[in-house]
Amino acid sequence: MSPDPAPPGIRVPQCAEDARVVRVVLPREGESILGRLAGLHRDERERMGDVLTLPIWRDG
Repeated sequence: MSPDPAPPGIRVPQCAEDARVVRVVLPREGESILGRLAGLHRDERERMGDVLTLPIWRDG
C-alpha cells in the first residue's frame, strides 16, 4: 500500500534506510503557520496547568 500523497507544496521524501522515518519539508508559509500553531498550543498547555499531569504509578 502506498502512502497518501502530500498536499500541494509539501514534500515528504522517503528514507531509504528506514521506512519509519518521515521528513516533511514545508514551504515558507507552512513553516510560519506551524510556528504560530506551536505557540498557541504551548500557551494552551500553560493555561491548563496541572489538568494534564500524568499520574504517578507505583510498583507493588
